[in-house]
Amino acid sequence: MLSLGFSLPVIYHEMATRLCVEDIGIGLGKSVVFGLIFSAVGCLRGFQTGQGPIAVGLSATRAVVSSIFLIIFADTVFAAAEFLFSK
Repeated sequence: MLSLGFSLPVIYHEMATRLCVEDIGIGLGKSVVFGLIFSAVGCLRGFQTGQGPIAVGLSATRAVVSSIFLIIFADTVFAAAEFLFSK
């Protein structure tokens, strides 16, 4: 923001007026859930890996694709819950 020409007092004022404690809590909660999803899928796919470098490559690809899908799904659930409970 400083490189765009905004001063520190303006940046602080906007952050203080726009940012809520709930926003920080939601962000921290989502990061924990996403981390758990990523690590659980990585461990599961790691245990399912066969022998050889090709099997490792396939497992890594499957872990990434599965993690991306589940994180998108979890983010959708978070967004729906936030929409339903914000009213």
